[in-house]
Amino acid sequence: MAKFQYSNIKVLIVLFILLFPLLLFSNTQEFLDISKKWKFMIDPQNEGIEKGWYKIDFDDTHWKEIDAGKIWERQGYELYDGVAWYRKKVSLPVEWKGEKIFIGFGGVDDIYDLYINGIKIATFGSIKDEISYWNRASYTEVTKYIKFEEENLIVLRVYDWGGGGGISKLPAAFSIRKELLIDPRDYILEKAKQNPNWLWPYWIQKKGIAWTMVGLENSLEECLRSFDGSIGSTIWPFTLNCWILDIKNNKLFAPEKLSPKDVKANLYNSYLPISELSFNANNIKVKTEYFVFLEENSSSEGVALYQIKLKNNSNSLKKIRLFVSIRPYLVNGQIGKVNKIEWNKKFSSAIVNDSYIIFPEINPDSFYAVSMTKQGDISKFLRVKKISKSIGEKAEDYMGMTSGVLVYNIEIKSNQSKKFNFKIPLKSIISLEQELPILKKIDYARAKNKIISKWKKRLNKVKFNIPEKRYSNAYYASLVYILISMDHNMPHPGPLAYNYFWYRDSAYILAALLRGGYFNVAEKALHYFMKAQKPDGEFPSIFDINLKPVGPHEWDAQGQALFALTEYYRFTKDKDLIRKYWDKVLKACKFLKKLRKERLKEEFKNTPLYGILPPSASAEDLGSAKWHHYWDDFWAIKGLYDASFLALILGKSEDAKWIKEEANQLLHCTQNSYKAVMKQGNIDWIPNGPEDLYSSSMARGTSPGLWPGGGLDPKDPIVKKSFEHYFEKWIEPFNGAYLHRNRFWPYGLELAYCYLILNMKDKALKILDWHLNHQTFPENYSWAEQINPETLLFQSGDMPHCWVAADYINLFRALFIREEEGKIILCSGIKEKWLKGENKISIENAPTYFGNLSFYLENNIKKNNLVLILKGDTNPPDGYLFKFPFKDKKIVKVTIDNKKWKKFTSKEVKIPKNARKILIEYR
Repeated sequence: MAKFQYSNIKVLIVLFILLFPLLLFSNTQEFLDISKKWKFMIDPQNEGIEKGWYKIDFDDTHWKEIDAGKIWERQGYELYDGVAWYRKKVSLPVEWKGEKIFIGFGGVDDIYDLYINGIKIATFGSIKDEISYWNRASYTEVTKYIKFEEENLIVLRVYDWGGGGGISKLPAAFSIRKELLIDPRDYILEKAKQNPNWLWPYWIQKKGIAWTMVGLENSLEECLRSFDGSIGSTIWPFTLNCWILDIKNNKLFAPEKLSPKDVKANLYNSYLPISELSFNANNIKVKTEYFVFLEENSSSEGVALYQIKLKNNSNSLKKIRLFVSIRPYLVNGQIGKVNKIEWNKKFSSAIVNDSYIIFPEINPDSFYAVSMTKQGDISKFLRVKKISKSIGEKAEDYMGMTSGVLVYNIEIKSNQSKKFNFKIPLKSIISLEQELPILKKIDYARAKNKIISKWKKRLNKVKFNIPEKRYSNAYYASLVYILISMDHNMPHPGPLAYNYFWYRDSAYILAALLRGGYFNVAEKALHYFMKAQKPDGEFPSIFDINLKPVGPHEWDAQGQALFALTEYYRFTKDKDLIRKYWDKVLKACKFLKKLRKERLKEEFKNTPLYGILPPSASAEDLGSAKWHHYWDDFWAIKGLYDASFLALILGKSEDAKWIKEEANQLLHCTQNSYKAVMKQGNIDWIPNGPEDLYSSSMARGTSPGLWPGGGLDPKDPIVKKSFEHYFEKWIEPFNGAYLHRNRFWPYGLELAYCYLILNMKDKALKILDWHLNHQTFPENYSWAEQINPETLLFQSGDMPHCWVAADYINLFRALFIREEEGKIILCSGIKEKWLKGENKISIENAPTYFGNLSFYLENNIKKNNLVLILKGDTNPPDGYLFKFPFKDKKIVKVTIDNKKWKKFTSKEVKIPKNARKILIEYR
């Protein structure tokens, strides 16, 4: 996994309810909670087995106590990875004698051995196959190992290979009913095998998983749309979808019954956060819209608005039945906990778990709800002329698998349409009496127009004009995803699994925000970058919204924090903010210097380890935390050089001197290291690190050396050869996708940026085009972090992944404009076909290190010339460098501001900083 997939703090609450049935059964004596007060001890030397920590007579009185249900990092064992032990003595009810007895855990991060009364009885998870039980329930029958009328010793030996560790999710319990411990997902998958004709989401049908996101900027909650049409949110334990029954022929139409190619989905106007999805139902066009609205000055998290529009495209009257389902199948392949669904006649609303309200503007003709364990899924009851009276308007399910449906009997004349609007607050109900008047006042059309207007204005900072709009649409959609994903100004990589702050994700995200002109958003985010620093100067790799570290040691975070702060200064020239955080910058540099000392010892001299950073989990997907990763070194080099630059800005010449020297030494040692490793391994590419010469991590792990630029010279033949090898090995065979750890990773967009820097435009564009042609959720510009190479759908991580969105923004902008030391590079990645014929391209009001820049480029095919117009307040000290876009032509003459110009080659033009009109003749 690319980053440790901690549960989103919002989803964690839902999953806690999902997997903790104690409250439902506290009086039945069928369930015994064992989550509290476990004896606990870490085992860094892995000596517990040899010392008998699993034995009954082992003395654990000196061990500390922690609870199951949350990772050990949050209980005093911050940043510990490795083996640890849990011990607890439990007496079971005598009434259970003669029953089958099961023990289960909602999640154990990552793998564990289970002992009962000194006997090892089960192992869950695998290091070799990277099977983790961090978010996966497990249970086993233990009847024959249990003693009655005396205590039983329960022992777990847990191995955590990174990130959070321990018994991370509830339940932690005994039960005589295994269904109270079983993973609800496994239960549903088995039900689907037994009942294939019910309407199951795509992920249950093994058609894959993909989703996109809509919402409000900087809101805590986001709304999600699956590519099978179902809608949900980060807080609801349910999703909604719509189905159509053609009453005449009793035929049911639903997205779940169609292939993904027959369900059309997109964003409104191709980039605004209004999700549109449509399908055909026997000449009835079904179109749904989904977005989030918030009245001004409201303290609410907003209201999700869902519209179903039905249009009769036939020549005759259509009698149909519209179903709006409420089910516990979440968009990311998980099961929500829906204990109860009922119709509230007084308030004309569907109520879920006494907590969530679905308010229809038009009352349904009927409403039904069923229990999965008693009756099955609601979809089994639909394809009949009259729904059975055996199901009513309320249902409960002890496993939390209730489903319901709103039913509308409709007649639609030829070429006419009907609309049905639904309002679902993004919060639990406090008072229906207070909530309903607010919901009733919301006018759907007005709300939609306000959202459209607001986002168009918000995204109007930088304007791109190119013939192929999908490239610029992806840019704007990516900005929307980033702005929506931020919580209280904290950048988040995704809405679900990645609802934390990662320094590396946030560094790329902040770079994208600055390039998009969102300086105020970036400034607010920077406070998180700086505030989370520890007293010793370390920036923790990952932390939560309360600034509490939750991740392993990853040394790249130091350079990323320093880069982010410096990048902000380069765009804004805000010296006051740099001055405010200078002490933190200094502490981070001293921390890096202290880290390097660990590898400056005599024992490492004349080895590739000398002077580089010590091992760390690095970017987590790059390999073992016991390895050295050049990724860390390249980021540290970048951070130190940037810190030296800031010191000079503040007039701190002595600090600038020693920090720059530290950067120089680390750069020298890193170069010596990879050259020595290359020689020893007889390879001609820079590897991932001294211990890893051949994995796909070499490409990703080396990229920060070029972008954002920490220690690699693009003119160095070794660098050029290395990136050629990366492309040939990990990208070319897959037509532009980056294969890493047996799946496609959109971080290939960072590599594309590197290929621009290396003047390998064709390679960069091949990567870019693959991603636009293979969006994880097509036409929504939504990419997963990890993509299944066969289905090209979600594999792992989160989506829309905001680091990937940032990568796209940074790359797309670099096609037109990028900074290189004291100059601006123009048009290093624009496509030839954008200028075919009389086409024009332009970029307006683009922030740069040197001011705002607009340029307009027009091709006159009859005269064989390009006209480049530069506008704005930019003043790059070394001017501009224009990259000629045509491969099979060459520049023959240049005129700048009506004067003949000589500083050009057949493929480049050096342009002075005050130039405004450049005429480039070619043949």
